[in-house]
Order: sequence, then C-alpha cells, then structure tokens
Amino acid sequence: MELSAENLALHDRDEQEFDSSDDDSEYTYETDLVYHDPQKEWEENLVQLKTLVNFVLLPVIGKVLGRRFANYVWMKIASRIYS
Repeated sequence: MELSAENLALHDRDEQEFDSSDDDSEYTYETDLVYHDPQKEWEENLVQLKTLVNFVLLPVIGKVLGRRFANYVWMKIASRIYS
C-alpha cells in the first residue's frame, strides 16, 4: 500500500487541522482543577474550629472547673457541719 504525494499532503493537512482544533479548545489542565478560594477555605476552617471548641473543649473545661468548684463548696460545707 503505497501513499502518493497527494495522499500524504491530505494526511498532513488533516493532522494539522486536528492539532489546531486542539489548540483552539478552551480546555486546559487549569480549567480541570477545582477553583481554589482561600477565603472560603478559611471560613470552613473557622467553622471546624468553632465546632471543636463547642463540642470538645468547652465540655472538658466545664467538667474540670465544675468538679473543682463542687469540691471547694463541699469542703466549705463539710468544715462547717463537721467542725
């Protein structure tokens, strides 16, 4: 199967059109990436931090302080009752 000069020219022209159509497309690697918004990410991190404080740190701190306060109050009451 031998290609003539005319067939080669048509083949080259088809490849050039195919290549140029790729160049004209708006698709790039950057458009495939998810848009990175630092402000939105910062706000999401703040929400996570507030959730951590509300559901983990505050109950632990309240538990510790509550036990200390209850112990202090009981010592005062017990010292008045039993002394």
